[in-house]
Amino acid sequence: MRKYKASVAAVSTDQITIQDPQASIQELEDERNRLREQLAELSSRLSCMEGENVSTAQHKRWVGTVCTELYTVPGTVGSVPVPT
Repeated sequence: MRKYKASVAAVSTDQITIQDPQASIQELEDERNRLREQLAELSSRLSCMEGENVSTAQHKRWVGTVCTELYTVPGTVGSVPVPT
């Protein structure tokens, strides 16, 4: 009976040990997917801008805004204004 209790305790400890990395993995996968979506959106906006006649100052302002957005804390990202 003692061996059984020890085995159950060991399995419980192992399950807890496995669950912690699984949660971290899930969080990282979610962040990766969010960043992929953000990259696709920014790439789309950039390709739209390439065909437009926009001044250098407007491009610089937009690039600065994009850089600021990329370096903000996850979950606080707002929309990037596209110069008109």
